Amino acid sequence: MKAIEKNQWFIKENELSISLMRFHVSIKITKNEKEVFYPLVVTDSDQKTARFNFSSLEEAVFFTEDVVTKKRDIQEVIDGYKEIYWNGEKPRQKKYI
Repeated sequence: MKAIEKNQWFIKENELSISLMRFHVSIKITKNEKEVFYPLVVTDSDQKTARFNFSSLEEAVFFTEDVVTKKRDIQEVIDGYKEIYWNGEKPRQKKYI
């Protein structure tokens, strides 16, 4: 477990959101017939979006703080996600420590 670093997170109606320098990020709690998951939507200033699913809120928040904050455009965010989650693997914990 790692402490949340950014202090600009907002919570409203079970949605966590934050406005970053280049992006807006929202994380919702979603449930289907089998599991609970956390879709994360990244939107840039041109209203381009990318959606990612996480199996825990912790992973979604740390992806935002450790990856999204360091990227310049949506494609870099997508590439960062692929680097960590390629082939459906879970991220190694050391990526977030």
